[in-house]
Amino acid sequence: MTVLVSEYEGKRLNSTNDVTVRSDGLILFTDPKPLRGAEELPLDFGGVYSFEPETRTLKLLSSSLKFPNGIGLSPDERTLYVSSTTGGNIMAFDLLEDGTVENERVFCDVRIPDGMAVDTEGNIWSSSSGGISVFDASGAFLERIRIPIMPTNCAFGGADGSILYVTARKKVFRIKTRYYGQGEY
Repeated sequence: MTVLVSEYEGKRLNSTNDVTVRSDGLILFTDPKPLRGAEELPLDFGGVYSFEPETRTLKLLSSSLKFPNGIGLSPDERTLYVSSTTGGNIMAFDLLEDGTVENERVFCDVRIPDGMAVDTEGNIWSSSSGGISVFDASGAFLERIRIPIMPTNCAFGGADGSILYVTARKKVFRIKTRYYGQGEY
């Protein structure tokens, strides 16, 4: 096991949360500022970061979200999505080849967004209050899959990638969908 990153500018990261990896190996992750006990943290912001493993370069992409949480990439890897849990929305950023971002914007509004998954059609599957909220690539609401308890994250898997696995408190749910997750199955 190797620790890749634990500090930003000599200060300990707050509470690294979710991660995704671009096909070239660029690691993108969120580091929210906890809602309680934050006065004791070296970093007084929640951050979205990129980390280039070959050069060991850590870049702060955004510090504008108080509680950045779930993170995902569009199928073409040009858009980075980040759940803003306390903001009640999912943010989108243009992800540049050098691992930086520009054009931060609200992608969609969703109540208490947490982890997320992105399918091959570019739909965003957000673990949120009431279940899994699904949005198309333009941010339009498509559907909500009701979950009996608050979900925390979701990921596609299964033999063909069409099974959505959902974590929620002390349970893991399996849901067959008509969509397919990104990756090889």
